[in-house]
Amino acid sequence: MKRKVRLLSFLALAGLLVFGSSGVNATVGKPVKELTLQQSVDLALKQNSKVELDQIVVDKAYAELDGAEATADATDMDKFYNQNYQGGLVKWVGPAAAKSGIVIAEELKELGVKSLKVEVESAYYELLKAERYLAIKKASLQRAQEQYKIAQANLKAGTIAKGDLAGVEAAVALSQAEVVSAQNNYNITVMKFNKVVGLDLDTPVKLITKFIYEPSKDIDYAESLKDALINNFEILKVKEELKVKQEEFNVANKYFGGGVTTFEKAKFAQKEAEIKVRQQEIDTTLAVKEAYLNLRSAEEMLTFLGKNVEKEKENMRITTLKYKNGLATHIDVTGADLALEEAEKGYADTLYMYNSAKAAFKYGLFLPAGGNSAGASGGSAGAMGKK
Repeated sequence: MKRKVRLLSFLALAGLLVFGSSGVNATVGKPVKELTLQQSVDLALKQNSKVELDQIVVDKAYAELDGAEATADATDMDKFYNQNYQGGLVKWVGPAAAKSGIVIAEELKELGVKSLKVEVESAYYELLKAERYLAIKKASLQRAQEQYKIAQANLKAGTIAKGDLAGVEAAVALSQAEVVSAQNNYNITVMKFNKVVGLDLDTPVKLITKFIYEPSKDIDYAESLKDALINNFEILKVKEELKVKQEEFNVANKYFGGGVTTFEKAKFAQKEAEIKVRQQEIDTTLAVKEAYLNLRSAEEMLTFLGKNVEKEKENMRITTLKYKNGLATHIDVTGADLALEEAEKGYADTLYMYNSAKAAFKYGLFLPAGGNSAGASGGSAGAMGKK
């Protein structure tokens, strides 16, 4: 049993040495890139390919408008063969749809910038959380090693059996393996962060902005809701669709009367677009309200979890003293250590979620439940430009 425990301990320690034990991703020969949160956002806006791709969508929309207007100019409505519904679509609806396509493409580009900023902040705090996890595991390993020293002294004094020492050795080996796992997770998270900001995947980074709780005193729910309803991409897209449907209805009304299938379709399409606007307004209001309540709930939880961490630290200190004096077992110490670790991880998880929620208000990005992503919406913009 003891040989197996020591072998596990050796392998875990060897893995730790191979994968690195520092808080910075170990890449030989490359300088460490130090970044604040704002520097990370600025870097992503310069180097992330999404910004360039969204600009291509805008350029295509303008090209489609040029084509639609050229076709409309070439359509002479004084000619008898053009004086019909199809001629009206080419003359008036085509350019109107292309203009709406430009508005949508421009807004899509702006949405892309907001989405990228939120993504960067999320990746930044995700990396800070991974760094915190690594620190938590290292602290746990250090406590396990201290416990092992105490167990050796107690064994020498005859207050514990050899089996107890073997149990402590197993706990040390497990802690070493968990440090290796946390280090690997950190290294992977670094690569994901680098991908978002546009750095080489193996670039070592050091984050300067602290992973701490800063209350969001400047968030105004009413103002956030007002801005979201004005600037929400999904609402704007539906309103632009409504403009095109209105133009289609006008053309149908010009060449058909009530009861004609084409006229009725245009009328129903207009009503459908109006209903979609109201639905999006309701969905957006719900999204902002839910985000606000979740943010405030996270603030309350952070206050509680912070106190819980302090409580578990004190419990760990007292249990260690008891173990040192023969008043507690290594199982008691292991339980106290696990409780402290879970409390610290719970605080880190909630802090990550809180900072991510703040980013939504910071950039005014509230996607209703079931709403399209920036990429999916891009298809809608392109389709509208081609009508």
